[in-house]
Amino acid sequence: MRKPRSPRRRAANQYRRNGNVVAAFTVDDISWTDVQQRTFIAATAEIQRMKPDTTPVLATAGAVTPMAAAEIGQRGWKIVHIKP
Repeated sequence: MRKPRSPRRRAANQYRRNGNVVAAFTVDDISWTDVQQRTFIAATAEIQRMKPDTTPVLATAGAVTPMAAAEIGQRGWKIVHIKP
């Protein structure tokens, strides 16, 4: 029997035609915290498990702190700033 999922929030992922994964997080701005670290570690592992040769894309209309951008980039993500 499957273990029930925890009620924590998850990112909505969309697979692009070119194989990239775009993650939509419901946040205004992104700073690097323990919560963000755990979220990106889990999301990266799941994306790599499902599509190992893909580049995950974080599309955001909010600000991303330099530390968050560096940490997210080190995990192989591309950050795209979009207009709100």
